[in-house]
Amino acid sequence: MSYLDVGKQSEPYDLFVFAINAEQTREKYITRMKKFLETIGIDQEKKLTIQERCKVFTDKARTEKEGLVSVIIQFLQYQKSRVSNKEITGLTLRNYVKVLKLFCEMNDLLVP
Repeated sequence: MSYLDVGKQSEPYDLFVFAINAEQTREKYITRMKKFLETIGIDQEKKLTIQERCKVFTDKARTEKEGLVSVIIQFLQYQKSRVSNKEITGLTLRNYVKVLKLFCEMNDLLVP
């Protein structure tokens, strides 16, 4: 068997991590992605790994395209309210946007 399986699709988490060059950035992006997945309710029992959570989210996003946009907007609205309450800074909100944008781009999830 070849080391390249032509028909095999890459895992969503692996694609996401592959796109991040710097180690410090990678750690922060992964932490923010975990926070996003926890906040939207993927695996509330916390039994799945981050890789499995990303796969569940991506599969759900591909089948429920309208739900993807809705979930992301709700999450960002929640973070925006935290900015208003001075719990986090505007830069932190911007960093969440960058993480979600990269994840969606690397996994061909269309978010307008």
